[in-house]
Amino acid sequence: MIPIVVLSGFLGSGKTTLLQHALAYYKGQGLKPAILMNELGDVNLDGSLVNEYQAPTKEMLSGCICCTIRGDLGVELMNLAEEYNPDVIIVECTGVANPMEIVDAVTDASIYSSMILQSVITVVDARQFLDFASGHERNKSYRLMQDQLRCASKLIINKTDLLAAGELQKVQALVKELNPYALTVSTQRSDVDADTFFSIQGEDRMDVSRQKESIADSGNDHYHSENHLHAHDHGDHHHHDHDHEHGEHYHSYDHVVVHTHFFGQPVPRSEFEQLFRSLPAEIYRAKGIVRFLESEGQMMFQFAYRELEIIPIRPQKPVNDVAVVMGENFSASEIEERLRKLEASRRTVDWFMTPGTSGIYPSKHNSRANVAGKPAWGFTTILLLLTGGLMLSVTLAVMLGPVAVAPGTVWRIALSHLPWLDQWIPVTWTKPEQYIVWEIRFPRVLLGVVVGAGLAVTGAAIQALIRNSLADPYILGVSSGASVTATLVIVFGAFGFLGRLALPLSAFIGSLAAMLMVFALARVAGRISTTRLLLAGVAVSMMLSAVTNFIVTMAPNEKGIRDAMYWMMGSLAGAQWDTLLIPSLIIAAGTVVLLTRYRSLNALLTGEEAAVTLGVNVQAFRVLLVVVASLLTGAVISVSGSIGFVGLMIPHIVRLMVGSDHRRVLPVSLLAGAIFVVWADGCARLVLAPQELPIGIVTAVCGGPFFVWLLRRSSYSFGGEK
Repeated sequence: MIPIVVLSGFLGSGKTTLLQHALAYYKGQGLKPAILMNELGDVNLDGSLVNEYQAPTKEMLSGCICCTIRGDLGVELMNLAEEYNPDVIIVECTGVANPMEIVDAVTDASIYSSMILQSVITVVDARQFLDFASGHERNKSYRLMQDQLRCASKLIINKTDLLAAGELQKVQALVKELNPYALTVSTQRSDVDADTFFSIQGEDRMDVSRQKESIADSGNDHYHSENHLHAHDHGDHHHHDHDHEHGEHYHSYDHVVVHTHFFGQPVPRSEFEQLFRSLPAEIYRAKGIVRFLESEGQMMFQFAYRELEIIPIRPQKPVNDVAVVMGENFSASEIEERLRKLEASRRTVDWFMTPGTSGIYPSKHNSRANVAGKPAWGFTTILLLLTGGLMLSVTLAVMLGPVAVAPGTVWRIALSHLPWLDQWIPVTWTKPEQYIVWEIRFPRVLLGVVVGAGLAVTGAAIQALIRNSLADPYILGVSSGASVTATLVIVFGAFGFLGRLALPLSAFIGSLAAMLMVFALARVAGRISTTRLLLAGVAVSMMLSAVTNFIVTMAPNEKGIRDAMYWMMGSLAGAQWDTLLIPSLIIAAGTVVLLTRYRSLNALLTGEEAAVTLGVNVQAFRVLLVVVASLLTGAVISVSGSIGFVGLMIPHIVRLMVGSDHRRVLPVSLLAGAIFVVWADGCARLVLAPQELPIGIVTAVCGGPFFVWLLRRSSYSFGGEK
């Protein structure tokens, strides 16, 4: 097990000097340390200061590991461990990092690799801290310093030579008030007793129990407070190469408790779900990997905001069956007892085991009938029902209008345009009926099918990429790029040489240009993080929206303004047979690509650290997803304008139906999105006939109440039902 030491502290507190002391100590002990350094800028200036120790180093630049590049932290830790196999890893945070987020990320990595958190050492600039605490400087920086102090297991009050007489006692009192449990020392130039602060021999990995103990060292201003976090030995729960035996350990940082339990055997699924959904309110997060008696293979679970999500995984290498529980002031021993009882409960389930086999009689928990919490037998039924519903919706949408057409006539007209069938179908309809059905309504309805399918599939993929249930296909700024070029065509007649294809082709080109801008802004040091991608999308969207508004205000006539606004709210009125082929092919190809990568999408839902462990090249797959999503969105916008809520709402509905496995989510989203847009367009045509509403208004009217209803449901989670 590789211990991880986190060095925290506000800007200029002396972390790099402390890092040098730590490296010198480990080298002197004959240990091989490795370093993970984080800088907000593009250059690691501190890296040159520790080069003399020749320790393997990885740099995470242009972001803070607790927020903008947090998802990369666990990945880099695992890469560092696998590449160099160090005896200890030192993580030096940027000065504005919140250690609790880092502790969370390190805990994620510890689930999938042989590493565990050793200690969080916070360095505080005594002069700076006192100025913040005693004056008008109490701002976000001071609150961040407080968080850094609260989360520490060891504290260094540094630069005490800058304090006046009597001020050190005041700083010590303030620090003790914020964190009465940490080992604390007052010093200069980060000079501390190395054995006390850096030793990894015979010391538990922040596995602590509070004991009333007060130890003072007046010579070094070194003290333990009452209820100090006293280390105890782990015993047999320390093994390398993922060879953990059944057991547990837990960490406490003042108010924060992290408890880890290694499962020694599979557990009953129903009892597992009941246990986690009945956890005390003080527990706000749990995650891990588990095997169930009723199914084959390992499952990844996430528990947050009182919601539990379970997803099947196929690790590329052995990973532990483990549960990590985090919260504030909860009883770790009580949680451990409940987890042990859960494992013991398998004896009850064993009564129902098939004699001579490792399987069980068929039940609602059977592995073939339960993936991501939804019954497999219902998936085929749902697909058949939705396919039939789509055919019915298309038929009704073509039938309805100022001129009603019988359903039989609708399909006879349609089939008569297929090769080799026209001679077998007698003409029983009038020429006006044929023109209305084939030239006006069918292209429009089929465009609705294409648009709805594309938006829903893209929305499901984007939500998996960003791991945010409020993400939609337009979050990457693609629609804003399409709006710029489309309004140029509508208002000023640009790209007139393209004829009828000027609007869709120009919108598609604009969406691709926006995608390239987002990529250029998000890519830093050869990497693209999800947070940078989102920020770049928002920035590009705002800039291009301003350009679009400027173009509209410069319109030479009111008709241009009205047409541009109408297009930006979405419409299928311009549907033509010759504009259907290209978007249909793009959306079909994109959907196939996503379906072939459904396992990678499932892995992304569990977090980037888990995805890497499961064999996903996160960087490459992220780029692929962005490109596919942008192409799909651009293809849709080019022929329909911006239609909101479809890509946001439909994936939620689908997850309520089939769970979070993308092998099911994607095809069901495709069908459900197509049906929804067909009916939304029908309402847009008929509600105020002969006038026509923008379809975006109809989808917004449906989407708003849906999310109100969703928020009122206590049983919904991003991955499905609780």
